[in-house]
Amino acid sequence: MKPDEFTRSLQRDLPVVTVCAGDEPFFMEEAFEALQSRLVDKIPGLQIITWETLPGEKENEEITRFAMEVQTPSLFCPCKLILIRDGAKFLKGDAGKMMEDILSSGDRNTLICIFAGSIDGRTKLARQMKEAGALVECRKLYSQQLFFRGSSERLSEAASWALQRARARGLSMSNDAAAFLVSLTGSNLFAIDSELQKMELSGIGSGSIGIPEVESITGMSALHTPFELWDQIENGLLDKALETLHVIVKNGMRTVSGKLETEPAGIAAMLLGIFRDRVRLAAGVHVLQYEGKPEDEVKKRLGVKSAFYFKKIKAFAKRLTTRSYPLFHEALLEAEQRIKKKGLQAVPVLEETVVRFVKAIRR
Repeated sequence: MKPDEFTRSLQRDLPVVTVCAGDEPFFMEEAFEALQSRLVDKIPGLQIITWETLPGEKENEEITRFAMEVQTPSLFCPCKLILIRDGAKFLKGDAGKMMEDILSSGDRNTLICIFAGSIDGRTKLARQMKEAGALVECRKLYSQQLFFRGSSERLSEAASWALQRARARGLSMSNDAAAFLVSLTGSNLFAIDSELQKMELSGIGSGSIGIPEVESITGMSALHTPFELWDQIENGLLDKALETLHVIVKNGMRTVSGKLETEPAGIAAMLLGIFRDRVRLAAGVHVLQYEGKPEDEVKKRLGVKSAFYFKKIKAFAKRLTTRSYPLFHEALLEAEQRIKKKGLQAVPVLEETVVRFVKAIRR
């Protein structure tokens, strides 16, 4: 099923094993977030585990360790959710048979979400997954415009998706604007979503969004914005985050006044400020909701006016534990101290900070 169909299906049932198969990480992350959000609403204190292969661990050893994890009940919660980001090996051989048994058992003490490039549709496991409504198709969208006889033209898949995404946020965007946005970002859905977020936060969506509005907000740097960098960090996409970081440092970064900052130390100061602000807001959501404050008061206390932005902050806060915040603050403090001393050698410090943030979020 498609990602949006999977999200709707979660209102009816929660699959024991979910497989997100394809080459579009945005859809995979979105499917997992929908599953996680649904579980958190139903099961307070849900234990979430991001599965990682141990250094030097053989495949059969890892499968055995995973089987033990599945069979071991959570000490503090009736259910746990395990995310396997590199999960192709869990869909074949002995691991695949184990997944078949887990599906057949119907045991909901442990729920599993697997990211994989593909799954052989001829296997028993694939058939079980389809019957259970837990095989999510996450293929990349085409960004090329489609032409037909008679010179008629249709929006590309990516542009159509951008248009639907914009309308879902209450943004009035023309077809030409959606096509132009995709011409700047390509089929990178993280970049498209980040640019739509910027349009919403800027207030430009109060009117009709055409090509001039997209150009003024997105420009030629749509692929390399701090918004996209943070989204990649938040979603645990370390390689993409480091790639985006390097491009931002290379091209420079606009200050609030519109000045282009090209000095690595200056760019580092601005990025660390963004990181610190996101952590502060997530921590504020945690504390105020724990105190039983209503949502409107939480938004007011934190100074957040955008409903969409607040939703993103809440989703980020849900993924964190009380152990995450000390790791964030320690990484930020060390980075700021080292950059003051090293100045132009800020890039390695930023790289290390991004790695530490991703690890803290994945815990």
